[in-house]
Amino acid sequence: MVNNLKEYSCCIIGHRRIDDYYNISTETMKVLKDAVINKNVTIFKFGNIGAFNEMCYKTLCDLKKVYPQIKLVFYALNNEIAFTFEEAKEYLSKYNRKNKVFPYKCFDKIIQLTDTDETQFKSACVIRNKKLIAESDFCLIYYRKYYSLPSNAGKIRNSGTKIAYEYACKQNKKMIII
Repeated sequence: MVNNLKEYSCCIIGHRRIDDYYNISTETMKVLKDAVINKNVTIFKFGNIGAFNEMCYKTLCDLKKVYPQIKLVFYALNNEIAFTFEEAKEYLSKYNRKNKVFPYKCFDKIIQLTDTDETQFKSACVIRNKKLIAESDFCLIYYRKYYSLPSNAGKIRNSGTKIAYEYACKQNKKMIII
């Protein structure tokens, strides 16, 4: 029997720090599992910054063991290191023999972003987030309205997550806000 259901994609975007890790983690697990089981989301797209991305990555790696149809896609800036699962096989066996942990994340696919200026890191992350949003059916966003970051001049500046959230709203994207 052929599965005729459309497969959907979901981008993961969130703040660097998490307020209440246990509760956010529990809620995120429920949302991700629901996305896979009930919304037919099979492709999850990531950037590389922050505790929320890290939490979702670990959660999805665990879910991938039960739901092997899950695919993890990394949108890499030029200076970021990641491996596909296939590329990492050789390295993993070497690390395992030495009882060491492989220090890099692995993905099913890596999309290298070449249209970003790495010297302008914040703007590179904003460009990546907009691309993630544009190329996804759903957005899972950990967003706090009053989350802010100090700038070099001591002023409060918008977080990249706020910029991404506002962009997703303008694009009328289906969002799951945590």
